[in-house]
Amino acid sequence: MDLRVKESVRSDGLRVITKRLNHTDRVRISITALVGSAYNGDKPGLFHFFEHMAFKGTETRTAEDISSFIHRYCLMSNAATGDLETEYYWEGISKNWERICEVGSDIYLNSIFPENVLKIENQIILNEAFINEDDDNNTATGGSRRSSSA
Repeated sequence: MDLRVKESVRSDGLRVITKRLNHTDRVRISITALVGSAYNGDKPGLFHFFEHMAFKGTETRTAEDISSFIHRYCLMSNAATGDLETEYYWEGISKNWERICEVGSDIYLNSIFPENVLKIENQIILNEAFINEDDDNNTATGGSRRSSSA
């Protein structure tokens, strides 16, 4: 079984990391941006908001098109925003990897922000932050901006 990890760097700087797992017929496509809640600056929740809006449509696909694709071709699809990164990923059967790459790249590169969804999604993010006790107040250079009253 070949478990070696391979890294390719394209001329535009994009790093592509692959790892073949011979014991499965599944593929996982992951796009990770090296920005997260620590980079929000004075806009708490900014990258978390981008993560949510990514699935609301692209220049060529509606939110319904994206949802239909995910239900048809993906075994799993999700996104997450951490302190230092935001990840988008899709898992499916390996024979569909080209389709999954195409749609995943479109979602990441060409997301639109439909006005009718902005306020709704903002409320969802605020609810998630409350439920999960997210702070979205960490900064990349200065740690937490929250003050504690001791």
